[in-house]
Amino acid sequence: DKALEALIPLKESSALAPLYGFHAGLINELAGRPDQAARLYEGTLASPAGLTLRAVRVIGAFHLARGDKDKAIALFERYRTDNPDSAILDGASETEAVLKNGRPIANAAQGMAEALFGAAASLKQAGAADTSLMLCRLAQGLQPDFPLLNVLIGGILEDMNRLEDANEVYAKIPVAEPISWTVHVRQAENYNRMKKTDEAIALLEKLTQERPDRFDALISLGDVLRQAKKFDQAAGAYSRAIAKIGKLEKRHWPILYARGIALERAKQWPKAEADFKQALVFEPEQPYVLNYLGYSWVEQ
Repeated sequence: DKALEALIPLKESSALAPLYGFHAGLINELAGRPDQAARLYEGTLASPAGLTLRAVRVIGAFHLARGDKDKAIALFERYRTDNPDSAILDGASETEAVLKNGRPIANAAQGMAEALFGAAASLKQAGAADTSLMLCRLAQGLQPDFPLLNVLIGGILEDMNRLEDANEVYAKIPVAEPISWTVHVRQAENYNRMKKTDEAIALLEKLTQERPDRFDALISLGDVLRQAKKFDQAAGAYSRAIAKIGKLEKRHWPILYARGIALERAKQWPKAEADFKQALVFEPEQPYVLNYLGYSWVEQ
């Protein structure tokens, strides 16, 4: 009760209300008050700010612990619908992963690690990298086995341009963790930023074979090849990604733009022009596409 009382100031701020609901729910769950926890969790998820990957996994685990598998799957699918390119797998696979990891918050120390993780994530977004990293290290001391915390640490180190350190952190994330595949894509992108182009290309090709259903590694591969001025190969990688996507939607305009650039530099102007025009169908006033297409017409 004293812990819940200490959280009340968060509730009074609209920006921090989802944080209140999430942690008040965790405390009630830990105290053996599942009905109160359920109400607080529902309130957290009602806000777009509360529908984070971590909250979805923790609350999904809560539903699974209560034997409500359908509710957990529905929550995972809701997150996936709102974040179609997220690392989260389909509902059934995510359920299996959450079940393997067990209860996310089993004691007060893990709850404190969770609080530090949430504060660190907010500070990272505010650009306070040093303080954010300090809080992450404190959380790590309380809960060393916390994959999303390692993802956050890696992201902070990337912001600091400590790319080798970031990759070392990413390498420690278990392969069985659903987010590990996306993290490996980030490792490859860091290799590229460190001018280790061959390592980046090799890792991205490996990842495309490991998960043939996903297209994000192919987009990153196209970006790496385009920066290396291997324009024909880059266009090929983007084309492979587009084939995996199937029906393109408005959010996919950057892929068409990127492939258009690769095709234009590879002296395949008709195909490039078609991609730029299709990108403008999705985003008619997109300045980068308009600028590149306009200058290309002048050159033509």
